[in-house]
Amino acid sequence: MCPLANRNPAKGVERARGCAEAACGTPRPLRLPPDPTLPSAPRPRPPQDFNLQLLDPATRSHAEGLKADAAAFLDASERLQTLVGGMLDRLAVDRARVDAAKLRAVGLRHRARAEQEAAASERAAAATRVREARAELARLDAELEGLLRARAAQEATLARLGDWGGGE
Repeated sequence: MCPLANRNPAKGVERARGCAEAACGTPRPLRLPPDPTLPSAPRPRPPQDFNLQLLDPATRSHAEGLKADAAAFLDASERLQTLVGGMLDRLAVDRARVDAAKLRAVGLRHRARAEQEAAASERAAAATRVREARAELARLDAELEGLLRARAAQEATLARLGDWGGGE
């Protein structure tokens, strides 16, 4: 059985080489040597820079113009990115300075509030001490009055006793 006669069912093509079976009789493809009597035409050589022009000149010039515009746009966008980066760095420095100033202001505000609270607390403590001193003064005044009355009563009793004992 000749393998050239069988089709590959997966690919649906016949084999391209000649038959490997000697009894098959299917000829192998022939390669002819070049004919020395025919003049051989020199093959055209591509240019040294190997630039093939596949576009017409108008399309090529338009594409080169677009390429130049794209390069200019890319350069401008890189400059813009550099400027924006510099501005962002400057903004970061300014933000750090503003944050430090805000923290300082918050600290000063807390310190002022603490001083106000301490002054109010000191005033309240002083008012409490004054009330306690006045209460102590009132108590001592009442005690003094009681003692003065007791002394007066004792002196009156002594005077009466002295008058009573001295008149007999």
